[in-house]
Amino acid sequence: MGKVLLAHGQPAHEVSLLPHLQGIGLDVLPARSSEDCLRLHRQEQPDLAIIATQPWNDGWIPLTRALRSGDGGLGIIILAGRADPVDHVAALDNGADCFLLADTHPHVLLSQARRLLQRCQTASGSPLQEVRVGRYQVNLLLRRITAGDGRSIALTAGEFALLAGLVKHRGQPVSRDDLLAFLRPMGDAYACGDLRTIDTLIGRLRKKLDGGYGRSNLIQTIYGKGYRLVSQDETPSVPLHR
Repeated sequence: MGKVLLAHGQPAHEVSLLPHLQGIGLDVLPARSSEDCLRLHRQEQPDLAIIATQPWNDGWIPLTRALRSGDGGLGIIILAGRADPVDHVAALDNGADCFLLADTHPHVLLSQARRLLQRCQTASGSPLQEVRVGRYQVNLLLRRITAGDGRSIALTAGEFALLAGLVKHRGQPVSRDDLLAFLRPMGDAYACGDLRTIDTLIGRLRKKLDGGYGRSNLIQTIYGKGYRLVSQDETPSVPLHR
């Protein structure tokens, strides 16, 4: 079914998860450190990574960021030792697809794993769907954005979902309610999101697409209607409706 990188510093928990993951046909690649994770990712090119936040403390944050920046199609699940909203936000902001507690029932973990693996298989078995957005090349299936100089732009799952929604309705205003609907399939992390979540994610997306300056010419605010991604034949040199 695929390869899963299991980054867990607690052998007992690792052993308890192994039969469940192997039971759905996964080839499990255990890792006991960030260095092991990155090495196995380079060598084995797994489809999914499950990362436990303990006992590595904050080491899982740069690890998650490094995995995401090097592989936009990799599914990433964070297993947290505590229900801390700060950790939850940090996981999503640094590229994770899913945030679960370490004591989550294995069946819930397996359900999330299957969902992410299906996404990977769809991406690898379908023609690439690429669009040009300003100076960026966006691969919608692999969730990968490349700048004109070849740099990869790392987006969180929520940011990419919004960008994909804007691309789908390119050139037309999309309401915040409609954009919120694009987030709901991302899982529990966004199930309770509100309209302010959209504004926050759009703000972060603008900064990433404009080198941190936050004055996006690509994503426009259409007052009273929502947000709009410029059409392909527009030259986004002058901000409109700002």
